[in-house]
Amino acid sequence: MLQQVMTAPGVIEFREVEIPEITDDQVLIKIMKIGVCGSDIHVYHGKHPFTSYPVTQGHEVSGMIVKLGKNVTGFTYGQKVTIQPQVVCGKCYPCRHGKYNLCEELKVMGFQTTGTASHYFAVDAAKVTPLPEDSHSMKEQ
Repeated sequence: MLQQVMTAPGVIEFREVEIPEITDDQVLIKIMKIGVCGSDIHVYHGKHPFTSYPVTQGHEVSGMIVKLGKNVTGFTYGQKVTIQPQVVCGKCYPCRHGKYNLCEELKVMGFQTTGTASHYFAVDAAKVTPLPEDSHSMKEQ
């Protein structure tokens, strides 16, 4: 599959990499749409203070589930979804009190961890949110 990698400010490459394997608690998503936000532009220009290179961008995303881990329930093959891009520790004081946006180890996919800019993306099912089935903005390509 192809994966986008920004190797330096203003330098984007596309690499051929293996489709990720999923764990028992993950889903594999075929990426259908990715948004570009102001933070992505800052990364492109080398102005994002919390991102280093190389980085695979992509955190505003929608896609379709193509594989389910054996412990995953509540989702189906072909279901349209989006993901929560924040990666939190779940252990610090803010996390223990439901304030995940203040996690002491907060990372965001596409900035401090690998983002979704690839054909497929493996992610914990707990980070997946279903989209309405009548969503007209995603069509199989």
